[in-house]
Amino acid sequence: MNLSPHFDLPEFLRSDTALRLGIDMTPPPPVVAALTALAVNVLEPLRAHLGAPIHITSGYRPLRLNTAIGGARTSQHMVGQAADIYVTGMTPPQLCRAIIAFGVPFDQCISEFGWTHVSFNPAGKQRGQVLTAFHRPGGGVGYRPGLPE
Repeated sequence: MNLSPHFDLPEFLRSDTALRLGIDMTPPPPVVAALTALAVNVLEPLRAHLGAPIHITSGYRPLRLNTAIGGARTSQHMVGQAADIYVTGMTPPQLCRAIIAFGVPFDQCISEFGWTHVSFNPAGKQRGQVLTAFHRPGGGVGYRPGLPE
C-alpha cells in the first residue's frame, strides 16, 4: 500500500524485534491515516527537496513493541505520527537543520544516536519542537532543547 509516491506502508512496519517476539504489526486504520499524513506532509516534500532517498529505521510501534524496545510511554510512534529516519551522507543534526530550513511542518525533530526522529500531528498544531538526545550519566536518555553547534 502506497502512502505517497516514494513511501509505502511496509517501510513503516519493519521491525526485527517484532519479528523475533512475534508481535503483530498490523496497524489500525487511524494509524495508517497518521502515517499517510506524515509521509505526505513531511517525508515526501523533504525527499523532493533533498533529492535523496529517506530511509526509515522505525515507524509504527504497537504498544508491545514500544515497551519491548524501551520506547517512551507517550511515543508518537504508537499512533503512527513519528518515524526515525536517516539520509545517507547526512548526520542527524544536519538532517534536522535541513528539515528546519526547508520549512516542512513538524511536531518534533530530534537529533538522536545515528538517526533523526521526526513527527507530525495530523489532528493539531505542530509544536516545531527541536531536541537533541543524550545519554544520561548512570543510564537512560535525556533530551536537550536545540541542536549541537
